[in-house]
Amino acid sequence: MKYQQKRITLNVYSLLYRCKEHQNLSTFFAITMGLSNIAVSRLTQTWERLPNKLKRTFAQYESLVDPSRNHRKYRMFLTKLDPPIIPFPPLLLKDMTFTNEGNKTFLENNLVNFEKMVHYTKSSLSYSLLQKHKTH
Repeated sequence: MKYQQKRITLNVYSLLYRCKEHQNLSTFFAITMGLSNIAVSRLTQTWERLPNKLKRTFAQYESLVDPSRNHRKYRMFLTKLDPPIIPFPPLLLKDMTFTNEGNKTFLENNLVNFEKMVHYTKSSLSYSLLQKHKTH
């Protein structure tokens, strides 16, 4: 049974590596957070059987999904990638919600708050730019 757990864990790590290589950051986040779950991390015997190199790599992956400083490491990593990219949608939604909740749609003189609309546009443009293929 323990050997089977180790083999499954190695397969999941292989999938995680491929997600990162293919820039599927949505699935990358889901798998990394799943492996970081307390129920999975309690499988100490399985974790002990994994190679140290794999454990170090996973620690680096965990740092990418770290929510501290508004997901700074993820955002920095994202800027280094070339499109097409499958981003982590909840973070985009969080940014748009923050823009919506943190800014009034209309100013005191009943004019539209264009700064808020510019923030929305930047969010949606950044998302669409991640999807475009670069032509050489």
